[in-house]
Amino acid sequence: MKHHVKAFLALALAVCLLPLPATGLAAGEEVTGIESLEQLGQITASGSYRLDADITVPDGVMLTVPAELTITLDLNGHKVEKPQGNGRILDNYGTMVINDSKGTGVVDAYRNAVGNFGHMTVNGGTFITHSTEGGTAILNEAGGTMVFNDVTVNASNFAHVNEGTCTINAGAFHSTSSNRNPSFAYCVRNSNIMTVNNATITGIQGALASNAGTLTVKGGNFSTDWNDSASFYALYIAGEADVVQGFVYGGNFSSPKHAIHIGNDNTNGDGGINADATTTIYGGTFNGGISAIYGAQVTGNPYVEGGTYLKNGAPDPVVKSYLANGFIFEESTGKVKDARISAVTLDRGSATLNPGDTLLLNATVTGGEAADKTVAFASSDASVAAVDAQGNVTARAAGSAEITATAGDKRATCTVIVVEKAQPPQVDPDEPVDTVTPGLPQQAADAVNHQLKDVVDQIVTGGTPDAVSPQTQAAIAQAAEQGSAIALQVQAAPVTPQAAGADAEKAQTLAGENGQIAQYLDIRLVITADGQPIGTLDKLDAPIKVQVLVPEALLKEGRSFYVIRVHEGVAQKLPLTLNGALGEFETDAFSTYALAYEDEQPAQGGGEAVLPTPQPAAPATPTPAPTQSAGSTPDTGESGSLLPYVMLALLALAAIICTLGYKLRAHRAK
Repeated sequence: MKHHVKAFLALALAVCLLPLPATGLAAGEEVTGIESLEQLGQITASGSYRLDADITVPDGVMLTVPAELTITLDLNGHKVEKPQGNGRILDNYGTMVINDSKGTGVVDAYRNAVGNFGHMTVNGGTFITHSTEGGTAILNEAGGTMVFNDVTVNASNFAHVNEGTCTINAGAFHSTSSNRNPSFAYCVRNSNIMTVNNATITGIQGALASNAGTLTVKGGNFSTDWNDSASFYALYIAGEADVVQGFVYGGNFSSPKHAIHIGNDNTNGDGGINADATTTIYGGTFNGGISAIYGAQVTGNPYVEGGTYLKNGAPDPVVKSYLANGFIFEESTGKVKDARISAVTLDRGSATLNPGDTLLLNATVTGGEAADKTVAFASSDASVAAVDAQGNVTARAAGSAEITATAGDKRATCTVIVVEKAQPPQVDPDEPVDTVTPGLPQQAADAVNHQLKDVVDQIVTGGTPDAVSPQTQAAIAQAAEQGSAIALQVQAAPVTPQAAGADAEKAQTLAGENGQIAQYLDIRLVITADGQPIGTLDKLDAPIKVQVLVPEALLKEGRSFYVIRVHEGVAQKLPLTLNGALGEFETDAFSTYALAYEDEQPAQGGGEAVLPTPQPAAPATPTPAPTQSAGSTPDTGESGSLLPYVMLALLALAAIICTLGYKLRAHRAK
């Protein structure tokens, strides 16, 4: 069966009237009224024009808008007609806008009404043709651009043929053509690029067709006559002239045969060149007498992702043959529904826990209305971190595990790092000691553990925490990736001045001549992976309390204690609160510490001894005092005035050292 015939239009004669002075208008001037064919044919300048009378165009005369003109013509409720002949009334090569301000304007031609080769916008008006032997009411030629806004077209053959670029917004197009006529046509046919927005297109032979190019339909009503046996398809997309593709987002399509027909495999000339026809349907309602949808076996490529499909008003399961992956047909309603899962997300991508900790992971699933959004949780290593069906994670042992949430073919993961809790050294104030013993209370240990978890979590998610060095960051990232057991060891031990090295010198310098170092201490937060050190946690977000147990032999009346911290080469005094033999100080950085003390100095010139004024904590970068050896005389301008007191202090210190030495030996001998 033949679906279209290209009309051969006779060469029309242009109007060849001599221009009269002052009939053309320059752009920007007022609207000029047109009352006769002569005036209409003498438009030689860009501008706005208005019909003030009905005009008849005789056979053999065709009005032409040259390429260089920009014309606005208001039908103004009047009629332009060409009752005889095959030629068009108007050809536009320029830029033209046709308006109908009164809503009753008509362009009426026997066979062909308007041709566009340039740029044309039609706002309203009614366009009519009468010939059953071919013709097109409005033709948009290759290279032309057209926009229809609420236009009415009633044709006996093609209402509109597009070979350029065209947009139809609303309006009504109707054709009475059928295969009973010598020449028959679809109401609207596209051969290049066309978009239809909420128009009504009806016919007998067919409503809307595309034999090449791209056709996009975004709503509207498209139908053929159910009471006419000659009626064919509401939407026909077949590559009769070239490869064609269609996109249907909505609309109502109704036909006594197939509501939508895609492709044409015929080889008797009816199928043209039999090029591929591909159409994706996202929505719409399709009701056919034979079927809702048909795709030619060889050239038809329908992909259905939505819409309702009916045969004589009842659900038509034939559409199941054309469903795109992930879509289902609802037998009871005829609707095609989206059963795809588009994404699964978790409320967090990583977590760092201690053994015994729990965490609830919340999964969000997005997908189509018919999608099964049930989530399944799984752990890559349940011995490290287990997860139940609700997403409750329980940390069991040090290491790394991936918790996966799956819905459909989509998934999301959360990396869970389990870090062993640090077991800090603690001090017992009821147990005598013969050397200064450092430790951490449980509250401080909890704070250290919490910070390590934060540091690991930041590194796993790509952060760069300041609390650890770049080298340690890289080592933690590698350990987490390999699933190594990450832990923290709190190391706190006395060290000799020789082991403290340069830090001891800085501490002694800050203590000055009146300060004595009772013990050097090394307090470190060592990060390990599978038991091997990989770095240190050098700084905390907030200070924690550190405890020191002072030997009874160091405690005496009039003696005040403080702590000197040497961190990153800077020595700083920290206050020490002493309760009996148990002292506490606060710090947020870890390296070398010194427990120092000062004895009250006797008043010069007799009288009672005066307690030294407590020294406040030094600034972050203090100015070091000159290094002085024990017993040296300060440069005060009174050389020798303190010598007796220095000698007494040396004797007292020697006695203490002897006593400590004796106790240490006795302790070791036990």
